[in-house]
Amino acid sequence: MEWRLISPEVPVREEAAMVADFFDRALDYYHYRKSNFERKVFARFLEQLPECFHSRIFLHLKEIPEETFEHIGFHLKGQLYASDLSDFIEEEKSEGRKFSAGAHDEAELNAVQAWADAVLVSPVFPSISKLNYQAEDPGFFQKALEQVPNCTALGGIGKNQIRQIREIGFQSCALMGAVWKGDSDPLENFEQIKNQIHE
Repeated sequence: MEWRLISPEVPVREEAAMVADFFDRALDYYHYRKSNFERKVFARFLEQLPECFHSRIFLHLKEIPEETFEHIGFHLKGQLYASDLSDFIEEEKSEGRKFSAGAHDEAELNAVQAWADAVLVSPVFPSISKLNYQAEDPGFFQKALEQVPNCTALGGIGKNQIRQIREIGFQSCALMGAVWKGDSDPLENFEQIKNQIHE
């Protein structure tokens, strides 16, 4: 199973040190997503994170950045799909940049599958982080797996859903609420979820 973790939208104390610990515990990718993104705060986060982990960071963008950061990936938000990003994406990908994107329905999946290296489809289960947020078309996820076999499950995933997403056919999942809002500290919550694969 490939493991992705999406950050809380609010600041996290000693976030870089915690993310390094997540990577040491077999996290594959960390998605840095903040409601009030500040370039200098993100730059400091990268400075504090060992450089060997930078290529495993995806920065969630609400707009095309004036200045790009080396080595990290970009996650493009839905409102950017309507823009003509082909030149930006092509140029960045030619320099080795990875892209991810979210898809909540077939139209969004069709819009991103040609250029996204990872597609996060959601919500597979009712969301832990967002109240009353659940899938409108449960059949969408099977269609998504047929079109993009390596797509990532997102939404409502905790330790009780890991086996189910494997049975559906996902080989990758993105965690959020179950890690940050779980019963234990975030690292222990991640370990408990991850260990379900082997039980």
